[in-house]
Amino acid sequence: MKLSARSDLHILVFAAVLVAPTTALPQAPPSDYTAAYPTAQTVESNIKGTDPTDTIARQVAVFRRLQNDINNTKYARTIRGPYTPGEQKMLQAYSAAEAQLTQAFTKSHTPDEVAAFNKLCGRYVLNQQVYDDYHRLIGQQGLAASRDADTKTHEDAQRIRERASAASNSAPRSTGSGEPSGAAFLNNMFENDPEIRRCLELGGGTPDDCARSGVKGMGSSAQVAVGKLIGVDVTAGHVKSGIMLVGIYHSRASLPELELTADGQAILKKCGTLVDDNHPYTIRSSGGTTQIVLANEPSPIVLTMRPDRSLDGPGVVQVKGRIITGYNVTTTTTQGSYCNGPCARTTSTPVYGPSMQRCAITQLAPLPPPPPSQKPGGVAGMLSDMMDMGTPEAVTYGYRMAGIYTAPTGLKITFSNRIATLDCGKAHINAPYAVEDTPAGFLVRIQNPAGPLSLALAPGNTLRGTGSTTVNGRLISSFHDDNVSYTPHSETCAVGTMTAQ
Repeated sequence: MKLSARSDLHILVFAAVLVAPTTALPQAPPSDYTAAYPTAQTVESNIKGTDPTDTIARQVAVFRRLQNDINNTKYARTIRGPYTPGEQKMLQAYSAAEAQLTQAFTKSHTPDEVAAFNKLCGRYVLNQQVYDDYHRLIGQQGLAASRDADTKTHEDAQRIRERASAASNSAPRSTGSGEPSGAAFLNNMFENDPEIRRCLELGGGTPDDCARSGVKGMGSSAQVAVGKLIGVDVTAGHVKSGIMLVGIYHSRASLPELELTADGQAILKKCGTLVDDNHPYTIRSSGGTTQIVLANEPSPIVLTMRPDRSLDGPGVVQVKGRIITGYNVTTTTTQGSYCNGPCARTTSTPVYGPSMQRCAITQLAPLPPPPPSQKPGGVAGMLSDMMDMGTPEAVTYGYRMAGIYTAPTGLKITFSNRIATLDCGKAHINAPYAVEDTPAGFLVRIQNPAGPLSLALAPGNTLRGTGSTTVNGRLISSFHDDNVSYTPHSETCAVGTMTAQ
């Protein structure tokens, strides 16, 4: 039986590093690829968040990722051999910078705030945007060395997976005590996990793929749960349900621009000296006119959608936001793993204060969607496989829906950026959808293979349709290792009025 995603996490991450290369002769150290790595000061100057805590968390995550990248490159070259002088220098600098930031935060915040901060740092370590941000700071030589190390690491991991798979296939199906073998146990776990079964029935790939999907879902739920425990809504300022707009709108005159994200944020950028900030927004449509209304003081910022899909702004407006008012400068001395003695480091952390500025928000043109982001490499890439379902997918721009909608008839629709999941009784499918801005209002068209489903966005954030819809899904009939069999299953549900949950 092929090893499952849940079991090969430890095998691939640790065995690939500690076992496979030990019998190989050490390779010659590469030229100083670390010269292409950013200094700690460069990281702190370029990696910014939405507030001081968010900025520090992102910087800590980047320092951890950079150390991981260098360690991954070194381990791919040799396990027992020495670090190069360049590797020692950069590891020492990144380790000291990380220690300084975390220690300074710990001294100036409550235990609950520190706990939330640590969770945020961990989340950013696997965040795709943070990965993209810091990779732009690495020169081509550093990126090439990382790619070469990734290739070798994955080759080693593949050899270990093949050996483990062969051993698993030749092992007895049960132990002498009548207990199931490890392979049989994992098989039973997959078969009895309702989330994995649902993922497979929706066409989510192999059992391993669906195990990764389950881990990702647990990660998202954990973020929300931790936020509730510390009294913080991690989705505050996001569109939780209803109509949303996704895209980047750029000013032709290098004036302020607006980024509307797939998770429901509206980030206003380049507004004077204000830092980039999220402004919760709503979309309203009346009489053939659609407007995006950003929360702001002293007055909301209203942008009108034009026929060419650009946004017309109000012109010069007052915008309340935040500016950098100064810096907290601290010096920390630590005993780092890569220091020959104490490591002293001085770092400045921005201090923010409120500010009201005049910004010219005129016509904003939509930019085309970017290609999918690169997948992280090395050990972090393996962890990303588990947490983020592998290769990133392109984001769909334009009008989209968010949230879960249900009808008393048993019909449920769950919207994501790319698809709508239809549930009717035990039947479920994934289907693409589109949102149309019509003179009568927004219309959601779901491409249900059994018959198109049209829903009108109505007052009270409800969806209204007529008639019924049939969901032609499938249910698992048998499960043996990676061989999964299905039987068709169809159910029909009346549509009616659907409310957001």
